[in-house]
Parts: sequence; structure tokens; C-alpha cells
Amino acid sequence: MAEQKDACTHRFTLEAEDLAVFKKHVITTAPVFLRRKLAGTVLPPLLWLGAWWLYVRSTDDPAATVGKLWWLLLYMPIHFYLYPRRWLQKVATLDQRLLADSKQSKLLGQRRVVLSEQGIHEHNPFAEIGVPWSKIRNVVRLNEHSLVFLTQQAAIIVPRRSFDQPEGYEAFVKDIEARWKNAQSS
Repeated sequence: MAEQKDACTHRFTLEAEDLAVFKKHVITTAPVFLRRKLAGTVLPPLLWLGAWWLYVRSTDDPAATVGKLWWLLLYMPIHFYLYPRRWLQKVATLDQRLLADSKQSKLLGQRRVVLSEQGIHEHNPFAEIGVPWSKIRNVVRLNEHSLVFLTQQAAIIVPRRSFDQPEGYEAFVKDIEARWKNAQSS
């Protein structure tokens, strides 16, 4: 593809950390992942409350049962304190595994991203990808990266570190978002 007069081009190297950030975002925003997190947070306390309620209902003196099972009610605050910490440990382990996997990836290396009126184009050692603005699914800004989702599982990764100036990164990403939003409204 010949670069056009209205095209904006950026060259950078995709590194393992960039790929790991993309994979983590895809995994942690997947509906299955979110359902598991919700189920792990809510289900155990509900089961404990249900068991406690059934036990209290099955005895003749519920007040005495509450006195005997007060320790069971301590489970919930402990669960709500410990579960988020366990979940963060799980995500940290996921980070380490994704980084190790990404270092072995053949997707790393030089990239050139071209923004034109027709769409976004990425040129890498393996392929040239061109997608019209209207076919882009989403543009996501993270702390140090922007992800331009072409499909639910594929994205063009634009790392902040690849720009000399923070203003350059902001301008590039704003240009992507503006062109994408303009195509969505058309």
C-alpha cells in the first residue's frame, strides 16, 4: 500500500510485555472470567448462609442455635477480606505466565501502523493487515497501551513507550478514536 497524503504513520517494536498486556486484557474482560469472579465472590457466602438458615430452622430453639453458630457468621467478613486478595494473586500468576508465553511468541518485532481515511493498516514481518474504520470493534485505552480491536481476539497494540513524547502518543490515539467514531456515526 502506498502511503497517502492524509495518512499518519508510526513505527515501533512490539515486545513481550506489550503482548502480555493485550492477552491479560482479553482474558480479564471475557464474560467467562467475569462470571467466575462474581460466582467466587457471592456463591460461597450464600451457601454458608443457606446452610446456617437450614440448621437454624431445623432446631426447636433458634436463639440457642445462633449462639452456638456465631463463629459460622464470621466466615463472610473473612471471605470478603481474603477473596479479593486471592483473586489478585491469581491475576499476578496469570501476568507471569502470559509474559513467559509472550517472550516465545513469533508475533514480536517491528511494526508500522498507518492511519488513513480508508482504515487502519499494520505492517509486520508476517503480514499486512488493513481494516476499514467501520469494521473496527473497539478502541481501548489502558495505562501504557491502546488496543484497536479488529475482532474479539485480535487487536493492533500501540504502546505508549514507542513514542518520544507523551503528546505524540495522545495525538495518535485521539486520531484513531476520532476516525473510528466518525466511521461509526456514518
